[in-house]
Amino acid sequence: MCVAQSRQIRTLFSPLDMSFLLHLCAELEQQRDIRLTCVLRRSAELLQVVRELQPDILLLDCGAHDQHQRSLLETIRTTAAHTKVILFFDCDAQDAIIDALEHGVRGCLLKTCSPECCLRAIRAVDGGDMWAGRKALAQLLDSLMAQVRAAQEPAVERIPGLTLRELEVVVRIKGGMTNKEVARQLGISETTVKTHLQHVFHKLHISRRVELWHRALGSAPLGMSLMR
Repeated sequence: MCVAQSRQIRTLFSPLDMSFLLHLCAELEQQRDIRLTCVLRRSAELLQVVRELQPDILLLDCGAHDQHQRSLLETIRTTAAHTKVILFFDCDAQDAIIDALEHGVRGCLLKTCSPECCLRAIRAVDGGDMWAGRKALAQLLDSLMAQVRAAQEPAVERIPGLTLRELEVVVRIKGGMTNKEVARQLGISETTVKTHLQHVFHKLHISRRVELWHRALGSAPLGMSLMR
């Protein structure tokens, strides 16, 4: 009688902390369901190797690709749609984690996590789940709900190219909130709100808050300050 072999999760590593990587590799050697496909030492090789090997899971160091992370993730989705990405962060930066999840990352871990935690994340993400902290997942859900509500309003639909978080900020500004009120409701800093607005202004080629209303949302509410 033939016994079917269980499927192995093909895993690819791109620059991670060597100490963590050594501990993780030691754990992987004892796992029957996870196989280490390749370990990359140079980021420049990443896209070519991912395209050729089509791994099930790709573990990435967020810091190693920070400057072009969004375009990198988009390229991976295009060339290796089957591959699921898990990002490793230096700290619990909620905005960066939310942004990563919004751009298709399926798991977010801290570099201080244990190898056992990483193995659980690999199995969960391979099985179709998302792996991140509860706060990050709750904020992601809020962002998705904001997008749904915004999609029901024709004025907001006219804003092109915004991320879920940027749209979430714009929707609240549309409701007349100040930056401080938006920050309090989203659980982020006022500085972060201003950064999101700067990104929105750049994408829409505008320079002031009031222009956001006139160009994308209609006339501004009475008494709205240009700087809040």
